[in-house]
Amino acid sequence: MGLATLGLVLTSPGEGVESGKRIIVGVNKYQTEEELPIQLMKVDMEVQRTKIERLKEFRQKRNQNELGEALKQVEKIAASNENIMPGLIKAVKAKATLSFVPRLQELLQEKGLQDIKVVVGGIIPRDDIDLLKKHGVCEIFLPGAPSEVIIERVKNLVG
Repeated sequence: MGLATLGLVLTSPGEGVESGKRIIVGVNKYQTEEELPIQLMKVDMEVQRTKIERLKEFRQKRNQNELGEALKQVEKIAASNENIMPGLIKAVKAKATLSFVPRLQELLQEKGLQDIKVVVGGIIPRDDIDLLKKHGVCEIFLPGAPSEVIIERVKNLVG
């Protein structure tokens, strides 16, 4: 999996975007109905090797005990009727990576929470995006995604 962190979007809509006072091209004005083809970037094998090494280093440097406890807490909460959000926040702070997402989806389904929307963001290789979507991730935000777009998409998911 790529070097990305499971994240939560906790923010409020941008001032004036909904009213149209602040124009965001492609979000609240100048939208197109036609779907444009997206050019995918092919990653150089050396770049990929470097990313894998960075991910290994990231995983080695994080506090494994803290992460393990956080993930156990998520599993424990998922088996109960408690609010799972505090456990997820703890897991994010403990630097849970995208490899946790499939397990998270399983836990949510076991708890009967099929309607929970999972959103992730970070530096994510193209192959991982496909895998995450296969595991039920609703939205994936890459670096540089405008806040307004993130807000709008999350609002659409929960709306």
